[in-house]
Amino acid sequence: MVYSLSESIVEDEPTALRFFSAFSSSLSASHNATLHHLSTLLLPAHVQNDDLAQRFRNEKFAVRMSRSGFGLLVGWLTEGVGGEALGAGDGFTGEKGKRGRAAVMRVVNNHLRFDGDR
Repeated sequence: MVYSLSESIVEDEPTALRFFSAFSSSLSASHNATLHHLSTLLLPAHVQNDDLAQRFRNEKFAVRMSRSGFGLLVGWLTEGVGGEALGAGDGFTGEKGKRGRAAVMRVVNNHLRFDGDR
């Protein structure tokens, strides 16, 4: 969420404000101070000059995941299968699904580091 928020501020301030309003409540209980700090970043210059924002944009986030969970994630990202029962929903199929999975894969490759018993 934080990476997306900082990118949105840089690219489009109204989008960033809508994003913050939509998703901050789910994190407010455990990250209130951080959310308050991020709510003060309203302009691209604020993000560029803020150490915390730069840290969120530049560091990879550690995600703990089992080997089987990682396999399901990779299968879904590359082939669109794994993790969802057949007929459970629309999923990410077709051209739109490929673009969606590619966008998630870019975030995974650029901003996440997986830890666990892989």
